[in-house]
Amino acid sequence: MEWQPVKTAPRDGTYILIFDGETVILARWSEVCPSDREKGWPDGWYDVGTFLYAATHWMPLPEPPKGETL
Repeated sequence: MEWQPVKTAPRDGTYILIFDGETVILARWSEVCPSDREKGWPDGWYDVGTFLYAATHWMPLPEPPKGETL
């Protein structure tokens, strides 16, 4: 897995890792519904309730660990 330009990231709501130049964040693309858009919410990358303006790169999430369970 390597970092890729954010313009190539999936925009189907899949959670991915986003890099904003300083921090790696778990995020997904969200197309805001028209009523929220009227309130000023743009389409874009979101983590838990926060809009991320400056994403530059993305990477798919790694596979979860296999083997032992708790």
